[in-house]
Parts: sequence; C-alpha cells; structure tokens
Amino acid sequence: MKKIITLLILLVSLNGYSQLVIDNEKIENLCLEYSNSFRDTIDWRYSDSKCKKAADMQLQHIVKINKPTHKHSNPNYREPESRYDLFHTDKIKVKSQNEKGYAMLSTQSYKGEVVLWLNNYSFNIDSTLETQISKKIIDKFMSSPFHKSTLLSNIRVSTKSFHGYFSTDVKVLKIDKESNKVYVRIYCVGIFGEDWDMSEYIN
Repeated sequence: MKKIITLLILLVSLNGYSQLVIDNEKIENLCLEYSNSFRDTIDWRYSDSKCKKAADMQLQHIVKINKPTHKHSNPNYREPESRYDLFHTDKIKVKSQNEKGYAMLSTQSYKGEVVLWLNNYSFNIDSTLETQISKKIIDKFMSSPFHKSTLLSNIRVSTKSFHGYFSTDVKVLKIDKESNKVYVRIYCVGIFGEDWDMSEYIN
C-alpha cells in the first residue's frame, strides 16, 4: 500500500511538471506594465491591439526562422514601420495648406521596435513565473543603450499619447525537478507608436 501511495505521489508530481503552462499573454501585459515603470506617468504607453498584430507578425517570422531580426521575409513589410502602418490606418480629412482641396492625415505614427532572444534561461517554478520572465525581458532591453532609448522615448511634438505592445513566445526547454527550475527559450518583439493631437484640425 505504501509503495502504491508513493508511486501515486510521484506520478502526480511528474504530471504537474509535464503540464507546466507558461501564460504568454500575462507576460506580454506585465512587460508593458514593467516597462512603463521606467517612464514618467504622463508618458505611460497604453496597450494597443494594432501594435499587437504588428508585433505578432514579426514574432511569428522570427520563431519560424529561429533568429532574432527586425527584417521580415515579405518585401512589402520588410521594415518595422511598414508593419506598423499595415495595421494603423486611421486618418482624418483636413483642408490642404493651399486650401484648394483636402488631405488625409494619419492620427498615429511609428516610434520604434525592439527584438530580443534569450536561450536556456532558468526561472523558479512558482506563482511568480510570468513576473520573473517579464522582468528579465525588460531588464535585458534596458541593459542595451539602443533598446533602452527606444523604450524610454518620449519626445513630444504634437503628441497626445503613446501606445505599444510586447509579443512573446516562451518555450520550455527543460525542467529541473531537484532545483524546481524551468529552462526556457524566449523571443520577444515590442513595437511602439504615438497618437497625434489632431484638435487643431477638428472644428
């Protein structure tokens, strides 16, 4: 009987590890939240579903080729700004400067993209797993001068607000039951934009 109980406990333990699920959506939301902690409150980025589509597009590409890059295989959307513009199509109709017609002005514009690849990084398996991963992602970005400047960019000309999204793909590579750690591969794409203050064009 004792052997049966021991066997059951072992099976439950192994089953728990084999079903370890990492919540990418939670990591994505936490990445935006944590990155905002480095920005002034007035400049916090809000989560933008169109940025998510643009970031997902590049994330799927780099997972497929297994290499971090800002370039896309589709020549029409090779550059980050073209992927941003693909989904950010809101425009308003305004009088042109020569007052002989009208022009269509975009209400949003591209501000930058960051890409990250981390391989075989370990994290404690507990209720804070997604928090640990999101902080590691943002801390790595912040340790790079170029990525840091992109994350902190808050130059305002006619800016109303800032927006963005981090898309992640976290793959479990190995689980160490003795140390209660999980080893993962992480890909992350963050893309950002700004909303223009169009009040001067609206009557």
